[in-house]
Amino acid sequence: MSKIFRLGAEGSQNNRDWQDSRVYPYNQNNRQTIEDPDGASAHNEITSIPSPFARIDLVKNAFARVSESKDLDGNTIFHKMVSDALDIGEIFFNFDKLKDQIEIITWDVQKEIEILKQSTHNGHQYLGDALQKYLQSDAETYNFGELQNIYLLNYINGPQPLNIIGATSPATLFFSNANDLNYVGKTIQFGTDKPFDKEYNPLYKRDFEYVKFWFYLRETLPDFAIKFRELDNYLGETYERIVDNQKRAELRDIVQNMQGLSPISIDSTNQVEVLGVPLLKKSVELQAGVSQFEIRSSRYTKEDKPLVLPVERGITYSNLLYTTDKWGKENYADFVDHEPDLSLRHLPKDGTKHPYLTISDFLEDVIIRVPHGLNDSYFFDGNFKDANSSRLSYLLPLKPRFFEFFSADELVSGIDEKTSMLEIRETGNGVKVILRIPIIGDNRVRYVEYSRLYFGGNVQADPERNEGVILDFRFTGFIMPNIRFANPEEAIYRVSCISDFKLNYTLRFYEGSQPIEAEIDCRNKDISDNLKPTTYSIEKRNFEYIQLVDDYDMHRGVLLPLFSKQYSGKQFKVSIDLGTSNTHLEYMANGDLESRTFSYNPDELVTRFFIPKDVVDGKIYNDLEREDAFLNYDYFPLLLGKDSNSCFPTRTVLSHVRDIDWTTHKRPLGLINIPFTFYSFEGTGYNEQEENVKWGEDNKLVTSYIECMALMIRTFLVSKGASLSKTELTWFYPISMPPVRVNTISDAWDDVANKYFGISKTKRMTESLAPIRFFFTNNATATNLVNIDIGGGTTDIAFAQEQHLKFVTSFKFAANDLYESSLDQNPHNGIIDTFKPLYHDLLSSDGQLGNLVEVLQKMHRPSSVASFLFSLANNKEAEQMNADLIDFSKRLRMNEKGFKIVFLLFYTGIIYHIGQILKLKDLPMPRHISFSGNGSKTLNIISTQKADLTRFTQAIFTLLNVKGSDGKLELLGLEKDSSPKLATCKGGLLCDSEEDDYDKVVKLRADGKGFVGNDDTYESIDSVYIDQAKKAVEEFFDFFFNKLVKEFDVEAYFGVSRDSLKQARSATLSDLDTYIRRGIALSCESSNKEEKIAETLFFYPLKGVINVLSANIAEQNLQLKNNKYPLHRADL
Repeated sequence: MSKIFRLGAEGSQNNRDWQDSRVYPYNQNNRQTIEDPDGASAHNEITSIPSPFARIDLVKNAFARVSESKDLDGNTIFHKMVSDALDIGEIFFNFDKLKDQIEIITWDVQKEIEILKQSTHNGHQYLGDALQKYLQSDAETYNFGELQNIYLLNYINGPQPLNIIGATSPATLFFSNANDLNYVGKTIQFGTDKPFDKEYNPLYKRDFEYVKFWFYLRETLPDFAIKFRELDNYLGETYERIVDNQKRAELRDIVQNMQGLSPISIDSTNQVEVLGVPLLKKSVELQAGVSQFEIRSSRYTKEDKPLVLPVERGITYSNLLYTTDKWGKENYADFVDHEPDLSLRHLPKDGTKHPYLTISDFLEDVIIRVPHGLNDSYFFDGNFKDANSSRLSYLLPLKPRFFEFFSADELVSGIDEKTSMLEIRETGNGVKVILRIPIIGDNRVRYVEYSRLYFGGNVQADPERNEGVILDFRFTGFIMPNIRFANPEEAIYRVSCISDFKLNYTLRFYEGSQPIEAEIDCRNKDISDNLKPTTYSIEKRNFEYIQLVDDYDMHRGVLLPLFSKQYSGKQFKVSIDLGTSNTHLEYMANGDLESRTFSYNPDELVTRFFIPKDVVDGKIYNDLEREDAFLNYDYFPLLLGKDSNSCFPTRTVLSHVRDIDWTTHKRPLGLINIPFTFYSFEGTGYNEQEENVKWGEDNKLVTSYIECMALMIRTFLVSKGASLSKTELTWFYPISMPPVRVNTISDAWDDVANKYFGISKTKRMTESLAPIRFFFTNNATATNLVNIDIGGGTTDIAFAQEQHLKFVTSFKFAANDLYESSLDQNPHNGIIDTFKPLYHDLLSSDGQLGNLVEVLQKMHRPSSVASFLFSLANNKEAEQMNADLIDFSKRLRMNEKGFKIVFLLFYTGIIYHIGQILKLKDLPMPRHISFSGNGSKTLNIISTQKADLTRFTQAIFTLLNVKGSDGKLELLGLEKDSSPKLATCKGGLLCDSEEDDYDKVVKLRADGKGFVGNDDTYESIDSVYIDQAKKAVEEFFDFFFNKLVKEFDVEAYFGVSRDSLKQARSATLSDLDTYIRRGIALSCESSNKEEKIAETLFFYPLKGVINVLSANIAEQNLQLKNNKYPLHRADL
C-alpha cells in the first residue's frame, strides 16, 4: 500500500505521485490533527511554525488544550502559555501602578503594513505583502478581519533597549513573548505570583478583580463564545472552580459588579482595545480594609491607611492578604524607602501607588545612650531590659512618624497586657530594639514586629542593612508641670535642658507628628567651662513628647513624659508675704482646718529627666550632683521644705542673666528666677542677683519676682487638682509703703493673676492686719493686742481690740538695720565684719564645705551675709559641724564679741515707740503683744526666755507711765521653733475680705508729742522740726541709760555688761541730727516734697547709732585680738 506523507490526518488517501492537496495551506482543522510526539509534556514552546502570527495560534491552542483537559492546574507547556498570557493581561489590568516599568506601544495594523509596502526597501515590501496575506487568509480563524491595533508591552527595565514581553491578541485577548521573561518577576509581582516564572497560575487563583475583568470581557465583547471559543471554554472551567457563592453571584451579574474600572488610555485619543472594545484597568487605589497589613491606628483618620510591611522573609505573615493575594513566604519590604511622602510610594512587589510603612519609617538610625538613670516613674523607658548598670538609660529611638499613628498612651500600654509595642534590650554586642506595629491581621497575627540592632564603638549606621549605632549623650533637665492639661489653652510648661557648654543639644516638642513651637532662653552664652541651662517655654499648647537633637540635626531620640491627667475642682487660697529680706508663702484648700507652708517633694513640681540610681557602698551615688545644683539655682529647687536647704521663708532675691535687657518681657525661668539656693550654692558666673526687689526703683525687679512666684504657685496647684480660676491670691504690703508703690505692686499681682490663673483681681492686705487675725484666732484670751511685724526693711505695728484693728503705724526700722546701714552706702557692718572671717575659717576647716565657703566669699551685702550665717544652723551640708559654733543666733545670744547691746537697743526703741503711742491714744498696756515677721527672730538673740523678755517689755511701759502697765502682759510668737514669718500669711488666709488700713495709720511726730497731720510735709521740715526730733531721740537714750537699765538688770537677765552700756552710751552723743537729715533726704528721693511725711523721724538716729555702735564694738574686738596676738616685724 502506498504511503502519503503529510503532517495532519486530513486529506485523500487515494493520491498517486505528486498532486495538489485540497487542504493547502493548512487551516485550523488541519493543524489540529497534527500529533505532538512529546504530547503535553513538552517543555519547550513551539517556535518553528512558518507564520508571523504563529504565537497567536499557539496560545489559542494552549487555551483549548487546557480547557479540554479539565485540569487548570497542570504543569504542561500549554499551562505555561496560558499562565503567561494571563500574566500579560494582568499587567495590562494593573497598568496604572506599573506605568513606571511598562510602556504600551501601539501597532496600527493597516497603517504599519501600508508603510512597509510603500517602503523603497524590497525586504520591507515583501514583509508588508506577507503580513497582509496572512491577515486575509486567517481573518476568520483569528478575528483578523476586526483587528484594528495590536498593543505591545515594553518592559522598560529589561536587559535590552526594547523588551517586548507580550501584546494584545484578537484571538485570545493576550499573548506573551516565547522568550525567557523570568527577569520581569524581579520587580513586578501579583501577590505571591511572579509573572513568567515556572509556577503556572490559573485564572481562578488570581486577584478576583482580575477574574471579574475576564468575565466582563466575556459579556461585553460581541459573539465572544464564537470568536473566542477557547477562552469561553476556559472561563467556564474557571467558574466551576470558584466555590465562593458571593463571588459566583458577582460573576453572574458581572456588568453590574464592575464598578470603578476605567479604559486604559495611551494618550487623550487612543485607548487600548481588542476588536474595538476598550480594555479596562484596575483602579490604582487600594480600597480601605482590603489588605490585612493595613495599620490599625486610632489616631490616623485618613481613608488611605498605610500598610505595615514585614522586612524579613518567613512564614509569620505568609497567609495574610497583601493586596490581591497572600503575602507569601518570600515577600519582604526594604528596610528603607527614600520617598518621604507616603502617598507617593508604590507597594513593593505589587506596584500599586499606596502608602506603606517599613522599619526605618519608625526607628531612628541611632539610639542615644545617657549615663544616668531615667526617672522612669515619670518617663517611659521603652520597657528597657537592663543587663548591666542602672546608671544608664536610652532615649526612645522613635521618629515623629510613629506618633502620627499612635498616641503616647498606646505606646506605653502596649498591644495588650502581655505584648508591648516597644522593647529595648541590651545584648552582648549592643542594643536590640523591638517595635510592634498593630495591623488588621487575622486571629493569629495582629501586628508586624520589627527589630533593629544598634552597635557601639566607632561604627556608622547603615539603615539599608538595618544596622544602627549607639551614641552617648550627656545631659539632663526637667519638665514642669508633668500634667496634660484638659484645656490646652490653660497649658503653661517650662522644660529645661542642662548640658556642658560645648554640647549643642536642642529640644523639640511634638503633639503627634506635629511640631510645637517653644520660646527658647539660654543664660550661659560665653562661659565655656560651665554648664549651659537652656529653657523652653510652651504656652497654650499641650505636647506629647520631647525630641532631643544634636547640633547637626542628624541624631535624635525621644523623651516620653508619663503625663498625669489634669483634675480640677479644688479651690485653693494662697497668701504671699513678699518681704524686704524674706518671702513666705502659705496655702490651704477648701475644707482644710489650717494653712500649710508651701513645700513639695522631688518631682512633684519639677520633674527631672534623670535621677541618681547607682548604689555605691549601700548609698545612692548622685552622678548628677553638679547638674542638680544648677537646676536648683537657675530654676526651682527639686525639693522644697524643712528637709531641704531650700524652704520658705526664702531670701527675697531675683536672679537674672548678666547684662539683661529689661526693655522686653522676661519669661520666668527663662532669664530670670528666684534662687532658692542663694545660701547654699556659689552661683553660676553668668547670673547676677538683685536683693532690693521690694523697694527698688526698677519696677521690673518686683514684677519679675512676682511672676516667678506666680508660675511656681500655679504649677503646684495644678498638680494638686486646683480649679485655677477659683484660686484666691492674697498679698501684703507695709503701711509705710507709698500708695504709688503699692499700686505698682498691685498691678503686677493682678496682671500675673490674670495670666496664670485667669482671675482679674487679687486680694491685698497690710502687713499689720493679717497677723492680728492670726493671733486672735489662735489665742482665745486675746482681746487687747498689739502686733509687731518686724521684717527686713520695715516694721509694722497694729493696735487691735476685740479682733478689730484700731490703728496702725509703720516705719523703715527693721532687722536689716542691725546688719547694714540704710542711711548711706557703707558696705561695712561691725557684726558682719567680725563674724564673716570667723565663719569663713570655720567652714574652710571642714574640708567638705567648699561650696558654702564660695557662697560666703561672693556675698558682699552685709544683710545678705547675716541671713546666710543665720541659715547655717539649718543647712543640711553643715549638719556635721559643732552646733555651738555653726549657730550664728546662739553665738550672738551668748554675747560673743559683745554685740547683744545692739539688739537690746533695737528692741527697746520699738517698744518705747509703742509706749509713746499708747500714751498719746490714752490706751492701756495691751494684754498681748504678738510678734510676726522674720525679723522677730532677732529677739531670741536677746533671750530665749520669754518670761524675761516679758518683764523687760513691761518695765518699759511702767517707766513710761503707760496706763495699766501693772496688769498682765503675755508675748506671743516667740515660742521655741516658732516661725514668726508665718503669722502674716496664715492670718491673711483667715480674712474673708480686703481691708484698706490707710485711714487707721498714725505716725508719731518728730517731737513725740503728737501725730503727723496734713500740714506735716517734707517741705515743712525745718531746723526747728529737726531739733525737736533730735531732742525726742535724746530723751529715749536718756530713758534707756538712766532709767531702764537701772530699773531692769540687763546684765543679770541678758548678759549685757556695764562696759557694753557705757560703750553704747558714747555712740549716742554725736551726729544725731546728721542721721535725721540723711533719713529725710532718702525719703524725699522716693516722695514728693509736698507729700505728707511717710514715717516717723524717730528711728533715723537709732539707725545711725546702731551702725556706729556695731562698728565700735568690732574695732574694740580687733584691738583686743591684736593685743592678745601682737604682730612681729616678720608679720608686717
